[in-house]
Amino acid sequence: MIDIREMDAASIATCAILYQSSYKNEPWNEQYSVVEITDYLSCFVETETKRAYMLVLDGKIIGIALGLIVPCIGSDYFRLEDICLSSEYQGKGLGSQFIKLISDRVLSENCDSILLGTQRGCPAHKFYLKNGFKEIESVLLYKETKQKQ
Repeated sequence: MIDIREMDAASIATCAILYQSSYKNEPWNEQYSVVEITDYLSCFVETETKRAYMLVLDGKIIGIALGLIVPCIGSDYFRLEDICLSSEYQGKGLGSQFIKLISDRVLSENCDSILLGTQRGCPAHKFYLKNGFKEIESVLLYKETKQKQ
């Protein structure tokens, strides 16, 4: 049975290991310590407007999604910041099921849409398009706030 659950403090350690193993390989090659990831996940678990979801298959955590509810006039939206699925479960349609479960969950919290950022042409971009996301005409801007030493 597949289900979506809210991450809690007791599941952060398991989710941190899943996150680390999901992002250490191609195409991301990200190298974060379990301590760094645990701190990151804790921020989503401990803050009222942030959400940390787990995809659970037959009692096993196989995916995580992190985001936040952004208040807006009229209707709020959900900003998906991070999502990953254990590599052994990728390519089996479970990521698509996770997106559907997330969509249903945030709709129940009065969010009328999901917004996310990704890089054009990467595997995640194709995945999101396949799952009903559309590209919007927008410009993403960046400003460094910390002076480089």
